Amino acid sequence: MGSSSQAPRPQPAKKRVKKVNLWPRRIITGTGLLLIIALLGWGIYSLVMMATDATKKQVEGPQSISVYTEETVQSGDGEIRLRSTDKVTEDGIIAADDSVTIPRCTSAAIKYQASTTDTNEGAGEGVSVTVKNKGNISCWTTFGQVSLKITSGDQLIYDSAQCSAFDETATKLVLTPDLEWATSITWDGRHHLGGCVELAEGEKTSSAPVASAGTYNAQLYVGARSVTDKSAFVVIAPEPDPAA
Repeated sequence: MGSSSQAPRPQPAKKRVKKVNLWPRRIITGTGLLLIIALLGWGIYSLVMMATDATKKQVEGPQSISVYTEETVQSGDGEIRLRSTDKVTEDGIIAADDSVTIPRCTSAAIKYQASTTDTNEGAGEGVSVTVKNKGNISCWTTFGQVSLKITSGDQLIYDSAQCSAFDETATKLVLTPDLEWATSITWDGRHHLGGCVELAEGEKTSSAPVASAGTYNAQLYVGARSVTDKSAFVVIAPEPDPAA
């Protein structure tokens, strides 16, 4: 038998594998990660800045003195020693427990002003007074310590500090920085020998004689210290009675 030749079997065709370009995906994924990282970084930065601003507002807020290196605060003729946790603000000295101490006003912190107007003989004079805190911290004082002197030349006409009703502890004031408090002190228009002639029992008007027409000066004092300049005013004589 002769050998029969067999035809070669056809080989299956090889499939070509299409290469996928992964770079676009990588670029997109990388960009997304960078964006997320950037957002996280911005968020952390914003939180840090908010915390910094909040701390800054607490330290340098509108009610606080931004820098205070002294260990004491003047209080009248004395001083208040500060603790390390105390904060000196416009509202006073704030302790760690939020309690507030108001120091007494120093003489340098208070500005007094007095103004007058002309008046008629025997009518008296209402002297307008303002009290202002020139300091940078709230402080307290008493208006009762302020006295009024009326003079004519070198002659003392009236001194409210010589009256028995004078009380240095009366009318306590708490003054914030730049606050101006206004009131008036009245002179009855009479010449008080010795500074103040008291009303006798049952009297409604002083027995002191009426001050005559002329030019007078009003000036405020705290103790023996004058706290205002002299304010001049005129006491006007009454018109003569035409029927007289």
